[in-house]
Amino acid sequence: MRGLAQRLQQQKAALAEFGVEAFGSENLDSLLLKAAVLAGHGLDVERSKVLELLPSGDRFLIRAGVGWNPQVVGKATIEAGAASPAGYALLTGKPVVSQDLQTDPRFTCPEVLRQHGIRSAVNVIIGGRERDRKSVV
Repeated sequence: MRGLAQRLQQQKAALAEFGVEAFGSENLDSLLLKAAVLAGHGLDVERSKVLELLPSGDRFLIRAGVGWNPQVVGKATIEAGAASPAGYALLTGKPVVSQDLQTDPRFTCPEVLRQHGIRSAVNVIIGGRERDRKSVV
């Protein structure tokens, strides 16, 4: 496991790289994929994703991601209610951390996360143009 100082430096570098990418990018899909890649790298995790709140407001689409089975990105959805970590982050506007989704009494682990063996999660809201529309894990 890397030291704290090394992890913080890696996270700062990832954030700076994303800022440069965001400033010069005109392709939203490419930018969202870059966000997922950098989030995964910065957090030193195998899987990361960017969720988009669907117009119905009750589900997120996994819009971009790394480390997922081919049928997930662009197809799979996650509940946007308070019972899911991403939904809770959207409702509160605050980052949500769960060390163990199987035992965390606040949430029901979304099926797609369970199928991929995801046990812990971090969800952070990224504001959109109309309203908060994206969440990164």
